[in-house]
Amino acid sequence: MIVKEIMKTDLKTVLPSATIYDAVRIMKTHNLRHLPVVNESFHLLGIISDRDLRDEGVDVFQMEDNNELQNAVATVMSTNLITGTPLDFIEEAAALLYEFKIGCLPIVLNKKLVGIITGTDILNTFVQITGSHKPSSRIEIRIPNIPGILCPITYVFQRRRLNIISILLYPAEDEKHDRLVIRVQAMNTDAIVKELKEEGFDVIWPETL
Repeated sequence: MIVKEIMKTDLKTVLPSATIYDAVRIMKTHNLRHLPVVNESFHLLGIISDRDLRDEGVDVFQMEDNNELQNAVATVMSTNLITGTPLDFIEEAAALLYEFKIGCLPIVLNKKLVGIITGTDILNTFVQITGSHKPSSRIEIRIPNIPGILCPITYVFQRRRLNIISILLYPAEDEKHDRLVIRVQAMNTDAIVKELKEEGFDVIWPETL
């Protein structure tokens, strides 16, 4: 999946000459935590976030008679920007959010702002990809890190005519093994777990006594 498929394109923005009051009003009205700052050509110049405002000591709850809010957005916006492109993979965008500890990633094409994604968008995508929002069950197997190991495992599910919703693979505690997470369209996995164990696979979830 790529960024283009999940990025928000109905963008709310401000010019750098807009007042902080205007930016806060837009953020409150549209329930936004980040607001891109662009010029007339929609080139990205900066971003203003609720954290920027807190760091600058701007009291957004005191909207009236607050001289600070009359300052230009350019005085508080962040300009050291990390950006992505519409063709980036979702996992690459997630890695940027994690590595730089940022809450959103402006998406730029030909220097123009074309979208934005947030940490919430990434989490929602993860839920969709794993299928964890659907009625289902999770089976976790500790497998040796060797080519072709998935084939005999998925064959057991085929034999049981059990539909697999998603498969994830991540490293186990040692380099010679991985942890295979299979989400299946079933609420009772007793029979498939029993069969996997009989085939010699190390099922570590669901736990059984």
